[in-house]
Amino acid sequence: MNTQLDGDTHSESGDLMYIARRVSVEEDLPGAGADCLSTEGGGPVDSGLEDALGTVVSSLDDYRGQFPELQLLEQELKLLQATLKGGKHSRSPSMVSLTVETALGSFDFLNTSDWEEEEEEKSDRRGRSGRSLQDRGWDCPSSPTFPLTTGCTPLDCSLTEHLKNCSTQLLRLGTFGPLRCGEMYALDRLLREVQVLENIRRVTKDNPRRLRQPAEVIPQLGLCLGAVSLWQQCMGQGSVYRVSAESFLATLSTVYSRMLPERSSNMADKVFLCLVERILDQRLPRRGSSRDSVMVTLFQLWTYLEANGISDMETHITELAEEVWLVHSLESCDQDVTVHALRRPAESSLRREGLHAVAKLLKDPRGKISASASSVLRSLTAQPRQREQALVSCLELLEDENMDTRVCGCKALACLKAKESIEQLVYICRTDKEEVRDAAKQALLVLGEEGKMAHRHVETSQDSIPRLFAPGSMASTAF
Repeated sequence: MNTQLDGDTHSESGDLMYIARRVSVEEDLPGAGADCLSTEGGGPVDSGLEDALGTVVSSLDDYRGQFPELQLLEQELKLLQATLKGGKHSRSPSMVSLTVETALGSFDFLNTSDWEEEEEEKSDRRGRSGRSLQDRGWDCPSSPTFPLTTGCTPLDCSLTEHLKNCSTQLLRLGTFGPLRCGEMYALDRLLREVQVLENIRRVTKDNPRRLRQPAEVIPQLGLCLGAVSLWQQCMGQGSVYRVSAESFLATLSTVYSRMLPERSSNMADKVFLCLVERILDQRLPRRGSSRDSVMVTLFQLWTYLEANGISDMETHITELAEEVWLVHSLESCDQDVTVHALRRPAESSLRREGLHAVAKLLKDPRGKISASASSVLRSLTAQPRQREQALVSCLELLEDENMDTRVCGCKALACLKAKESIEQLVYICRTDKEEVRDAAKQALLVLGEEGKMAHRHVETSQDSIPRLFAPGSMASTAF
């Protein structure tokens, strides 16, 4: 409520009289609906944002000085925390306290011991997080009573999800194989998360509860044809910042089902599920209520499009359908189906998962299938761009937990005549199980004179070639 003075009434003496009237005043938040309120029941909603931030900061300490790339993440997190704790869009502490006190006063007759215990636990947890942040040279929240917030619940939840993603990627650092693929991919994803956090910080400073279009939140989204309209259809009247995975899948089906290639038209659900899983970088339950709570953020979509250089949604989904069809066909128990799929696979189908599926057939006991898979990989040696992509995908297999998959990785590198992989194969020859070592040695023998020389060194002496990929030499990142 606010007080307004009207000056349109005159007294008998002719003097102007002001009459005070109470009028309702709405906060100036155009387009802010219930979905974007940061408070429910008079107090901020604890989205777990503060705990997620504390976890990332704690994890960063474990890698201090080892990875220069992480300095960017730490700097952005400090800027973000300073923006959040400013409370620009939240109510003032006095207003919140008054509202909470008034509301609680109405329920004095209730036994609130359980509620009080829960609040004490939350307060203690936030207090511990605040002390932890302060010990590391970070600012602690201005008030231990209320959680950190952007001022918009869906944006809080989106930010929490991306902070959890950061923690997940940090856990992948320090676990490496001959190429350290997992470590390099984790660092790349962390640098992309830095861009996401920067975008969220920018939106937070500019009133996150204001109604926005997707391209206003992320202007670069417009660089991919069809991405903005796809997200607009997904969000409907809901939040621009995130939608449910089910809603995203349903919209993909509505918009793109008719555009799929004919041979994969009956696999639409599998194609769209594959796309969503790649955007989220996680497997989804095939059916059931456990999938209902999974959300996709606008920032995850943008990160996926940018990381994969996607400029047209329809083209990308069409190419993805070809890859899904190939992988599905290669998993068939029918030899004729598998051989037919390997005869002339579409270029767009030979991406990461498609290449992995082909390589894993090199150890198939059915000679016709293993020969066909070998032929596909050998054909790529005449196509530099595709060969480079295949080389990276096959090197990844050397780090797989499954021994047979590592064997197939060695065989695939031999098919590609990948002299670039000699050092990695030497490492395998010295460290892996016997079957994998034998496959690596066989691969070296077909990699020209350099490969044969490396093979001789491996056979005669364990110390004749520097162990470039030994654990002791991996204290820091080198690209």
